[in-house]
Amino acid sequence: MWKEAVMARLTERAFENAVVRLRDGQGALGQSALDVLHEQREELANQMLARLAGSDEFAAMLERNFGPYRRLMTYYECAMMEVETKFRVLDAEFGLQHDRNPIESIKSRLKSTDSLAKKLARKGFPMSVDSIEENIFDVAGVRVVCTFPEDMFSLAESLLSQDDVTLIERRDYVASPKPSGYRSLHLIIEVPIFLEREKRSVKVEVQLRTISMNFWASLEHQLRYKAIPTIPASISDELVQTATDIALLDQRMQRIHDQVDDLKREFVSAKPSPQDTADPAQQPGIP
Repeated sequence: MWKEAVMARLTERAFENAVVRLRDGQGALGQSALDVLHEQREELANQMLARLAGSDEFAAMLERNFGPYRRLMTYYECAMMEVETKFRVLDAEFGLQHDRNPIESIKSRLKSTDSLAKKLARKGFPMSVDSIEENIFDVAGVRVVCTFPEDMFSLAESLLSQDDVTLIERRDYVASPKPSGYRSLHLIIEVPIFLEREKRSVKVEVQLRTISMNFWASLEHQLRYKAIPTIPASISDELVQTATDIALLDQRMQRIHDQVDDLKREFVSAKPSPQDTADPAQQPGIP
């Protein structure tokens, strides 16, 4: 009985998204298209259930607690919006002060249902909504891609200096890369969200990367998770070397940027002010 209920609830949003995509021009919204979607709905439900990490316990928990689960996911979505807004404000202020913006892009993601099930099972945590909130710190994620390495640390410092942001955990994979070569600055923070009748503190994982780091991480993920049993050691070694090369490129670009900034400051300080170049005869008090 619970299986049918979970199937209906899990596929409702996917089905609606498919209809929206068709309506928005990604397909022809005709009766035949809708018929196909309806025919595929049960198959889609079975696929989604199969992705629940093989956990009947988790699926049953969802069926019993779908309302609280959906409410918790909404809290995480609100927290991501709060964090995104903080970074957009910092980016705008930085642009005013330094005549450039340090942030190239901001992306948010909510951990999928099957990923949550797998992580709870892998860590040995209870299969419950409370367990998700208490034990999984990366349900909500915000990725900030920056121009230069110093921008990452400057933005992190500015974010953590705000009195409504609490640092839970910091992992600097720039100073200490992962064995795979992965580099990034990870922060687990807690921010308040203001609801109709209460204020809640919600955890969000923030990842700060440079453009180069993001380029490597995106391609490495695609290559490493292709449908092959294992990645040969030779390819893993080459990926690590590529990450090192990209880190060196980041350092070179940072040095060039610093040199350009120094030249700019020298040019501005050497440039005569309008008062220095004015005709003395035109200045007040001089006959």
